[in-house]
Amino acid sequence: MQAQQSPNMITIDNQASKPVYAAVYCEPILFGSHLAREFEPIEVGIASQEPIMRPKRSSACRRHLVFAYSPAKLEKQISEAQFKNLEHIGIGYTTGGRLFDYFYVIEKDGVLKSYNPLSYLGSGRIRSFEEFAQTQAARLVVKDSVLIQENPFKNTQAKVRVGKQLCPDEKIYVDERRQYVKEALSQLCGQELSGSYVPTIAAINSGGGARAMTCMLGFHLALQNTKALNAIMYDVGLSGGAWFISLWMNSRKTLAELKNHIRSQLKLGSSIIIDVGSRPLSAKERAQIVDALLVRAAIKQPVTLVNVWGALLATRYLYGPNPQAKRLSLMLSGNYPSRYPFPIFTAINAYGYDDTIESRMRMNWYEFTPYEVGGVGNWLGDAFVPTWAFGRKFENGLSQNFNPEYDLGLLMGIWGSAFAVSYARVYEELLPVSGGFERVLKFAREKLDDSWVMFQEKRISVAKAHNFTKNLSNAPYKGMQKLLMADAGIVFNLPYPPVSGHGARKADILLFFDASESINEHGSDALKRAEQYAFRYGLKFPKIPEGQALAEATKKPFAIFKHETDPEVPLVIYVSHYIDRSAITYHSSISKEFDSDFSTFKLRYSPQEFDQLCLVAQQNLEQSMDKIKEAIRWKIAQRGGFAA
Repeated sequence: MQAQQSPNMITIDNQASKPVYAAVYCEPILFGSHLAREFEPIEVGIASQEPIMRPKRSSACRRHLVFAYSPAKLEKQISEAQFKNLEHIGIGYTTGGRLFDYFYVIEKDGVLKSYNPLSYLGSGRIRSFEEFAQTQAARLVVKDSVLIQENPFKNTQAKVRVGKQLCPDEKIYVDERRQYVKEALSQLCGQELSGSYVPTIAAINSGGGARAMTCMLGFHLALQNTKALNAIMYDVGLSGGAWFISLWMNSRKTLAELKNHIRSQLKLGSSIIIDVGSRPLSAKERAQIVDALLVRAAIKQPVTLVNVWGALLATRYLYGPNPQAKRLSLMLSGNYPSRYPFPIFTAINAYGYDDTIESRMRMNWYEFTPYEVGGVGNWLGDAFVPTWAFGRKFENGLSQNFNPEYDLGLLMGIWGSAFAVSYARVYEELLPVSGGFERVLKFAREKLDDSWVMFQEKRISVAKAHNFTKNLSNAPYKGMQKLLMADAGIVFNLPYPPVSGHGARKADILLFFDASESINEHGSDALKRAEQYAFRYGLKFPKIPEGQALAEATKKPFAIFKHETDPEVPLVIYVSHYIDRSAITYHSSISKEFDSDFSTFKLRYSPQEFDQLCLVAQQNLEQSMDKIKEAIRWKIAQRGGFAA
C-alpha cells in the first residue's frame, strides 16, 4: 500500500448478485467536460476478484473506477452527467483513493455501491475489524506490509519470562553504562569515587503532552551543558516525557538537532481535526497511517482510538521515510551505553476505577523497555515478554503467532493517552467546575442508577493488547483475552514506580523533572503521590509535606528532599518549569509576560513559545546545578562512596 508515481495494479472484489463491469476513467481538472476511459472495461464475476491497471498519476486529471452492469455504459468518453449517474470511486491522490489497492463493489437495493477497505468497514457489510481480518483485502494488506515482511523475528517464537530480576540484556547494558556514570560523577563532584558505591541516578520525566516534551528537552540540554548527562543511569518517562525520550533515542540525533526538529513539528500542529491550524497530512502520510491501522486489523490485533492517535504522533514527530514502521526493540540496537541512559516507558493497567485518589493509587504500572514489556507484582504475576513479541497472542507462556511488535508510534499513543480516563473520573472532576450544568450531571448520574456501577468503570478509549499471561499458571489475569492500558499520568504524573525498588531497579538519587500543569496553582501533587506509592509498598522515601506546605516546597524551580541519617532513603531532587524571577536569572529572550503553564491539550506552539518554554526548563536546572552537585556529593559521602 505504498504511494507510487508509476502505474500499478489494483484489485476489484465483486460482492454483487451478478457480474459487474469496471473501467478506469480520467476526469480533467481544468479543461474539458468529458471523462476519458483509459483501458477496455473488465468483467468481474460473482464473488470474484479481478486486477485492473491504475494509470500513472497526472497533474491534469483525477482517476476514478466506474462500475456498471453493462459494458455498453462504459463508453470511451462519458459526460459529467453520465459519470454522476454511474457508480464510481476515486483511486487517485486528490480523491483519497490512492491510499488503497483494493476496492469492493456491492449491490444495495438494486444499486451498485463501491468502497475502499476503510469505507467498507463502515458500510454495514463488515461490522468490526475482526471481520475485516477475514477478507481478501486483509490478506493482501498482510502480504504487502513492510512491518510484517521485514520483521526480523517473524520466525522466532517468544516466551514469557517470570521474575522480578532484570532481564539479561538490561543487566548487560546497565553494567556497561555504570563505568560512564562513575567517570561522570567523579568529574561532577570534583572527587574520585572509590568504586565500592556508585549511585544509581534516575531521571523521572513527567507527562504533560507537548509542554512536557518541550520541558524535558530543556532539562536534558541542561544536563548535557553541565556535564551531568552521563551520570544518569535510567531515563523514565510517561506521556510527553516518554515522547521526548522516544524521539531522542530513536533518532540518534544530538539534542540540538532534536530541538530544531521538535520546534518545526510543534509549529505545524497535531494534524488532528480539532487543531484547525495544523498542516494537512500529505497523501503519503495518510497512506502510511491507513496502512498501519489496516495491518493491525488484518493480523487480528485490537484497534482502538489509541491506534489512530499513535499513528498521528508517529507521523508528526518520528524521523524517517516511514515513521509507522519504527520499533522500540531497535532503539538500542548497536548498544549505546556511553551515550544514552537506559530508557523506561510506562502505562497503567486500565482495568478498575480512577475516580478517587485512593482508587488511582491502587492501579498497577506496566513497564516498556527496548528489551521487555511487563509488570512487577502479583497483579500480573511478574510476567514479561520480549518487546519484539508484544502484541502477539500467547498461551501458557508461549507465543502462538509471529506477528510484528506494536510500532513505536502506537506505543507513544499508549504512553500519552490522557483521554483514557474513566467516565467516573470525568464526572467527579467536571462536577466542581460544571457551573449551571451541575444539576444536569447529577440528573444523568441518578437516571443511570444501578447501571452506573458498570458504566463508571468504562473509559472513553483505551489501548488493547493480547494478554501475554493467558493461561499462565499463577497469573491473576490468565483468563482474560486482552490487557487494557492507558496513560500512567492518570494515576500520578511522575513515573517513579519502575525505579522505586518495588522491582529489581532501585535508584539512590531520584531526579524528578516535573512539567505538570498543576504546579503553578498548588505545587507538585505528583511528588506527594510518589511518596504515597513508596509508603504503599513499604519503600523508603523522604518526607514530602502536605497542603499549603507542599505548595511552598514545590511551587518553585528547584527543591531537595532527603533524610539526614538514614542512607537507605533516596535523595530526591525536584526540578520544574515554574518561573521564579527572584531565584533564576532568565535570558532576555524570555519575556516578562511569558507564562510556562500551557495546557496539556495545546498541541501547536509558535517557535517563540517553544524556545521560551524550553529555555525556562533549561535555565531552571542549569542555575540550580551547584546545589544539585552539593546534594549528590552529600549522598555519595553518606554512603561512603568517595576514595580515601
